[in-house]
Amino acid sequence: MATRREVGDLPWIPAKGIRRHFAHLGGVLNPFRFVGARSKHEFMDKLEWVLRLSVALCFIGHGFWGAISKPAWVGLITPMGFSEAAAWSLLPWIGWADIGLGVFVLVRPRNFLLWKAFLWACFTPLLRPLAGMSWFEVPERAGNFGPPLAFLILAGGMGLMKTWWNGFEVSEAPESKLSDATIGKVRLVLQLSIALLLVGHGGLVAVAQKGMYVEQLKLFGIAATPGLLGAIGWFEIALGLLVAVRVSAPLLWFVFFWKLFTESLYPFAGRAVDIFETIERWGDYGACVALILILHHAASRKPGGVTP
Repeated sequence: MATRREVGDLPWIPAKGIRRHFAHLGGVLNPFRFVGARSKHEFMDKLEWVLRLSVALCFIGHGFWGAISKPAWVGLITPMGFSEAAAWSLLPWIGWADIGLGVFVLVRPRNFLLWKAFLWACFTPLLRPLAGMSWFEVPERAGNFGPPLAFLILAGGMGLMKTWWNGFEVSEAPESKLSDATIGKVRLVLQLSIALLLVGHGGLVAVAQKGMYVEQLKLFGIAATPGLLGAIGWFEIALGLLVAVRVSAPLLWFVFFWKLFTESLYPFAGRAVDIFETIERWGDYGACVALILILHHAASRKPGGVTP
């Protein structure tokens, strides 16, 4: 019979399958004391769940557009040699495959699923410049491929995925295997992902000056002049470079709310269904929260426990 342990005052029941993953989700993601982990195990659980939700919601949001056959996706598939008719036929399959992957990662993450998420999230942005779009589209989607890579490093460092097929099977305290080196690698991946997505988004605003951002500014009655778009875009680029060279918890909280605000404008500037654009970018927000967790964990181990 599985033994019962405590994570602070949160019960944790080591078990296999869904019960192990959902038994204490509400406690782990308590918003009133989310970033404060009173043990290494609680820190590990929170970090795992943030990355899991980031990957899952990103793919569910992304897959929705394929499932409803978003017309713009046809132009991303035809440059690979497919006919327009074939592209239309493929869209629902691609979309539902993404949704299925997101659901499986949420319920039962496995080695091959996370590798598929990472590689697919690296591949799909490259289709955009091939279709004539800006190369800034590629780094702007670092929130799609950064979290699955961070999740793979985290799980691998804890010895949770020893085989290609098996998922997380916890027997003894996996937090004892979570080394500082593994945490450092996860931190680096998240830090670079946030920097890239900010630089990419800033480039799309300042350099490419995509039409969607013009529509978003109109929501506030602001004329989207080239000068204003340039100022906003270069601000985001500078923000990304700052994250790359000197990250801190206050800076990341600002980036988190900035991204959550700007990406939430889609349904207001377009259609209600565009809320899935906001959901698709969940990795942008999740990467910030995960890195904040890591910074707080590192600070708690220093004399005085002051957050950097």
